[in-house]
Amino acid sequence: MSRKLVMRVSSLVDRHTSRRGFLRSLVMSATAIAFAPAYLVRPIAAEAAIITCLGLRCSHWSACCDGWTEFCCRLTGENTCPPGTVVGGWWKVNNSSFCSRDEPRPRYYIDCNVTCVTARRCRPGGLCRRSETAAWCRCPDGCDTRKVDCVQFRYGQCNQHTCVGPIRCRVVTCVPPWQWDPTCRRWPALTSEATRHHDRPCLHDWFNDVPPNAFYAGAVRWMSDRGIASGVTDDLFGPDEPVLWEHFATLLWSYAGGSATPSTSPLDEAYARTDYEEAVDWMAGNEVVPGPPARYLDPANHVTRAEAVTVLHRLAAITNTVSREDPTPEDLYPERELITERPPFPDVADGAWYGEAVDWAAAQGIVWWSPPDPFHPDQVVTRSEAAVYLHRFHEPPAPTAAPQPESIEPWM
Repeated sequence: MSRKLVMRVSSLVDRHTSRRGFLRSLVMSATAIAFAPAYLVRPIAAEAAIITCLGLRCSHWSACCDGWTEFCCRLTGENTCPPGTVVGGWWKVNNSSFCSRDEPRPRYYIDCNVTCVTARRCRPGGLCRRSETAAWCRCPDGCDTRKVDCVQFRYGQCNQHTCVGPIRCRVVTCVPPWQWDPTCRRWPALTSEATRHHDRPCLHDWFNDVPPNAFYAGAVRWMSDRGIASGVTDDLFGPDEPVLWEHFATLLWSYAGGSATPSTSPLDEAYARTDYEEAVDWMAGNEVVPGPPARYLDPANHVTRAEAVTVLHRLAAITNTVSREDPTPEDLYPERELITERPPFPDVADGAWYGEAVDWAAAQGIVWWSPPDPFHPDQVVTRSEAAVYLHRFHEPPAPTAAPQPESIEPWM
């Protein structure tokens, strides 16, 4: 190819594009020359001259030809990295409406790279050869799907000591990648506006601010599947949002079956009747209220840990939930073989109005920590914590084996 020809092709590449966009544009231009030499003498876009992508004859605007990798949820139905892949890196789009509620927030894209099967050493950039993976470059459902197992690339903020192959698919989330996957670093924080409007219906099938490995993920799915609670929006659960009494009352009422008990409640004088009045009436009628008098229960106040476990303790008496038998010290703290009586939480005073409820919650596994850690009775409950409380109230957790560390081969 002559110098003049190279210069002409190079001038077609957007000078302000990202590294990935530059490579894509260069490849597209070179492919256009090979398939349609008239591209050099006619003012048409490179994509318009290419009608074949991975052996498929597609329109130039089709997903298979746009150079990007398909979303994981389009392949598996889950917005998570599928088996046989690891997180290789991430980038973001700032001020995305996808993750916004009160204000614009970043939308994160996570690359799921194919794992290496037979690689003995990594090539530069932490990549192994395609032949050393189970990758199969394709557009699995034709022109309407983007490429899978094709792009040999990684940004490299995650799993830096792991050698990887091509990108199989990508995850979209509102959770910072270092919270989504603990192997990810915060930097370099790369931004690409090219994917701002990329979307798939399957990205809206689940809350995009709930990491799959979060301690509360199972509880949130349990509540959502049973219609006990919904998110703050269709796509966001708001796990870190504080819980108000009006929300907590409705949550418990929904769990108990939504059957109100008529009552004359002292709460009625404290606030105007609203759409959650049935839930509050039910709580008052069944005396499912915390220790302080009911007249002090303001639906606009936040729920504290002490109040939450007290309400659940009292709710156990009026529901069909089967509690465990009175626990022995060994049941409460099996790792303390010589214990003869329950050690108190250091910040739960003797005779505290919520003390009995805290003991009960610890015995039932509703409280997932134990002394010498403090209980923090005045700490405000978040939506994620409320989900875990209720889920464990309904179904006490079974013991699980500790995960075994994996051996990895460094490439850096």
